[in-house]
Amino acid sequence: MKKVLFGLIFLFSIAISKAQDLSYGVILGANIYNDQFSSGGPNDVFFDSGNGDFVVPNLGAYFEYGFNKNIGVKLELSFNKKSFEKGFANASLDEIYNLSYIDINPNFKYDFGEEYRRGFYMLLGPKFALLSKAEFNGKDVKSDFENMSIGLELAIGQRFLKFLEAELKFDYGLTPFFKFEGSKSSKLSGAYFSINIDIDRVINPI
Repeated sequence: MKKVLFGLIFLFSIAISKAQDLSYGVILGANIYNDQFSSGGPNDVFFDSGNGDFVVPNLGAYFEYGFNKNIGVKLELSFNKKSFEKGFANASLDEIYNLSYIDINPNFKYDFGEEYRRGFYMLLGPKFALLSKAEFNGKDVKSDFENMSIGLELAIGQRFLKFLEAELKFDYGLTPFFKFEGSKSSKLSGAYFSINIDIDRVINPI
């Protein structure tokens, strides 16, 4: 699945690389995350972010293409790390797991301004969180977790100073992020706050 997703990104970039309405930039921000646990019996495993660092840096890049003054697509690629404490029901095991993710987020964008990339906008799209590393006490435990989890994201943002955007994104998990037979599913959820720097507008100001 990873190869398919990276292949789509490559084809997307090639297809619009010569388009005049293509823009690109960097993402500087933070991810506030938690798990959505479907509570069950005392033997159900869960991962709690409450005892971990539930606010972490989120860094990446984006490519954007505007079809007209209001509608476009925005592809985001970002990197972040998450830590979880493992437990059963209300009993903590004091086991901290550190996970590293590559998030791929293709978005539909609607810009409410008189011109594209000028004002307030909204984004909607899926998120594919690819697990790149999972460690417990320095040991590789990647096989205990799903290689990819899927979520749905909704964002609002505002362009200012022609090349900066402040963006708030809400993330709702649709699929589990860990494997454990007989346990209730636990999914990632949270929010992202970021400042996006439009490199294209910095280089070619209008």
